Amino acid sequence: MREYSDYLMCQDRHNGGNVVTISEISHIGLVLARSGNLDAAIQKFQSALQLNPQILDAHYNLGLVFAIKGDLGAAIKEYETELQLNPKNVKALGRLESARNQLRLTGGAKTITRP
Repeated sequence: MREYSDYLMCQDRHNGGNVVTISEISHIGLVLARSGNLDAAIQKFQSALQLNPQILDAHYNLGLVFAIKGDLGAAIKEYETELQLNPKNVKALGRLESARNQLRLTGGAKTITRP
């Protein structure tokens, strides 16, 4: 049986006022990111993380979106947070190393890449 926090319900102002779970908000972020609506995806992931900062993979997915947008500093921060919550997330570790290397190579300049 899931923890109560997994069932925490909230009003999602971006979903017509329908009641949705935190996991559903995070999933909407994934759908938006895959469709290329990166700013809306960031808003969804951040909304979900405000309600529960320990959602597994939400920080990782937010990091991916930031990396796509070229904000490597924000991506690195999200990957590091994900690894604090889930140290065995090898995808996050790989993305973190990649983002750090890219940041070093560009001297901190923003670059647009597809992770």
